[in-house]
Amino acid sequence: MRNRCFIVYFLLLFPFLSPGVYAQKDSDAWILKEILKDSSFTGEILCQSVPEQGAIFSPSDMISPYYAGYDNLIKNKNGLFIAIEGTGKLYKVALNTNELDFTRIDSTELTGYNHSAFVFSFNDTIYSLGGYGFWSLNGHLRYFRQSSLGWELKPVNRKIPVAINKGLYCDPKNYSIYYIVESQHSADEGLKRDNNDKNRKNQIFELNLKTRDWKESGTPTPEFIELSAASKKFATLPWGDFFYAGPRAQLEFESTLIDYRHNRIFFLNNPDISNAIFDFWYSEKSELNKRLITYYHDSVLTILTSNKERLDIPINKSDFTDTGMSVYVPIEENAILTSTRLTWVGIIAGLSLSILGFVLWKRRNPEPIPISLERNNTVIFDLTEQELLKRFHANPEPCLSVDEVDQILDTIKKSKDVQNQKRSAITRSINNKFLMITGDPGHLISTSRLESDRRMIEYKLDVERYRKIEHLLVPNYIHQSIS
Repeated sequence: MRNRCFIVYFLLLFPFLSPGVYAQKDSDAWILKEILKDSSFTGEILCQSVPEQGAIFSPSDMISPYYAGYDNLIKNKNGLFIAIEGTGKLYKVALNTNELDFTRIDSTELTGYNHSAFVFSFNDTIYSLGGYGFWSLNGHLRYFRQSSLGWELKPVNRKIPVAINKGLYCDPKNYSIYYIVESQHSADEGLKRDNNDKNRKNQIFELNLKTRDWKESGTPTPEFIELSAASKKFATLPWGDFFYAGPRAQLEFESTLIDYRHNRIFFLNNPDISNAIFDFWYSEKSELNKRLITYYHDSVLTILTSNKERLDIPINKSDFTDTGMSVYVPIEENAILTSTRLTWVGIIAGLSLSILGFVLWKRRNPEPIPISLERNNTVIFDLTEQELLKRFHANPEPCLSVDEVDQILDTIKKSKDVQNQKRSAITRSINNKFLMITGDPGHLISTSRLESDRRMIEYKLDVERYRKIEHLLVPNYIHQSIS
C-alpha cells in the first residue's frame, strides 16, 4: 500500500520536475508573451524587481536559486533567451499555440562563478561578462558557442572585474561597453596601475567589443556621481542610459540621459514623459513592489509590469537637452596602452633607435669638446636654466607645477607636444650638466605624481644637490635680459 501511494505521489509531482517549466506566475508569462509579440524587436531588455518577486523563470532542477532582483533576458535575431542567474544555463523561449515553451540549449555543468554577470547580445551572439563566484570578482568575457552548446572564453587585453550595477551600458552599434567602477580593492589585478595603488575608486572603463581591448576613459564627475545616487537607471536607450527621477515638480533632480560615448549629460525637457511614467509606476491601482521590464524599439519606450500593464511612450533624442555637464573627466589616451598600440610603439621605438644610432655613429667625435666649469663669458648653465633653478629654490617647497615651468620657458601658447619637449629638454640638460660638474649621478631636478591627482606631475629640486652648483649661478640677474 505504501509503495502505491509513493508512485501516485511521484506521478503527481513529476510535471513540476520537468526541466522546461513555465514562468512562476501567470503575470510573468504575460510579460514574456508581450516581448515575443514584438517580433521585430531586438536589443537590450532591462529587468527590475524585488527579491520577493523571484525569478521570472526558474527551471525545476534549480536548487535554492540565487536571485538578486533582476533577470537576464536577451532578444536578438535568433529569438528570446533567458540566462539563469549564477549558472551557465541558457533557455530559449518560444510561443507554441499561445503557450510558452522553454527549451534548454546549453550543456554546461559548472555553476556559481558568474553571479551578477552582465549578459548581452552582440552580432546575435550571446555574451556573459564578469560576475562573482568562488570568492572573487572576475573579468572574463564569455560567449555561447552554438556548435558546442557551451560557453567559451574570448581573450581580453586586461581583466576588469565586472558586476551589474547602474553604471554599465552596452553600445553594440559602436562596439563598446562602458563600465563604472564605484569601488574596488587592490586584489582586483586588472584595476592596478602600479604597485603603489591600494584602492581604486570611481573609474570609467570602455571595452571595445571588436578588438576586446579595455581602456580607462576617466573618472566620474561629481555631477554624475550625485545624479546617479539620487535617481534610478530606468531604461537603456540607443544614445545612453535613461535615469528616471520622477516629475520635476515633485523631486529636486531631473530625469536624464547619460551619453557615455559623447561624454555628456542631457536632461529630459518633456515633462509629459516623466509624468506619464510616474502615473503608470505609482498609480493607486498598481503595486509598488512589482516586476518592471523596459526596452526601446522603433522610437518607443515600452514598459511592462507584473500587473499585466503595458505603457508605450514615444521618445527621441530631441526630447533631451544638453546640460553642459560631462559624465567623466577624461584621461590622456596613452594612460592605458592596448596590446595593439604596444606592438606599434615597440616597432616605432626600434626603428627610431636604429636611425638615431646610425646618425650618432656618423657624427661621433673621439674627443668630446670639454665644458668649462668656470663662470666666465660662457656660463655652464644658460640664463633660462638659471632662472628655472632659482625659481625652484625661491619657493617654500622646492617644487614647480607644469604650468609654472611652461611659463618660465615661454611655451604657454605652444602645443602640448612642444611644451613636453621643452620641459624634457631643459630638465635633461640641467641634470646632465650637474653630473659633469659634480660627478654625482643623482638628478638635480626630478618629477613625481601629485597625491591629489595621480594623472598630474610636478617638478622637484633636490636642495642638497643644488648647494653644490649654487656658486656657479649668476647673482641677481633679470629675466628680461635673456636674448
